[in-house]
Amino acid sequence: MDERPLHAPLFAQFWRASEINPTRAEMLRESVESDATQDQQPVRPRFVHAAAPLPPASPVVSRPWAERRSVRQFSQRAVGLQQLSDLLWPLSARADGHRPLASGGGKYPLLVHVLALRVGAESPFVAWYDPQAHGLTRLPGPLVWAQLAPVLGIGGSMPAAVLVITAQPEGHFRKYGERGGRFALLEAGSYLGALQHETARDGLGGLVIGAYDDRRLLQILGPHAQGQLAMTAYAFGYEDP
Repeated sequence: MDERPLHAPLFAQFWRASEINPTRAEMLRESVESDATQDQQPVRPRFVHAAAPLPPASPVVSRPWAERRSVRQFSQRAVGLQQLSDLLWPLSARADGHRPLASGGGKYPLLVHVLALRVGAESPFVAWYDPQAHGLTRLPGPLVWAQLAPVLGIGGSMPAAVLVITAQPEGHFRKYGERGGRFALLEAGSYLGALQHETARDGLGGLVIGAYDDRRLLQILGPHAQGQLAMTAYAFGYEDP
């Protein structure tokens, strides 16, 4: 039973209003094209005094982040299962049951699905990442990039894999009400931060995806994903030089 209308009816309305379908995708495209013509800079508050400089970041911190970049053109080089394992490890559960990443109330509403397009020598497959076992549960169904790309709403060449983060936030909603929606979104951002850090550390490029067709993407994941919220997606692989 979907409890979102009971515990967080306003968040449910916000989510439905922000979902993308083919009609809304065209409206979004026009808005993005219009915005591209504007000369805009990041928000920067003005104060009487200039900022006092901090010491330079240590190389162990700055070096990996210097390599972080958004990539839309990926090479045909596959990533290995070890690389996928390293990328997903921050999302796993430790032996004591705790996890490296925090969750409001310890609810952990997020699920991660792997759309493996070019991983090792294996054929493309869909899988759910099990954080308790740090393993993959294979799911039925074909995975074809030509069909997936328009669902994700991105151009460019095929990445090695796409990680889709979904949510079952009923636990958040029961405990926190409408505010639980914010907590679920914050946790999705935490996951993306960890993924981007590991991608950069491993010499890979990645791309955060937000303009996907919500319902069609959930259909690709399989029947178990129906009723979940498609929070975000992250494509990664080797950059095409």
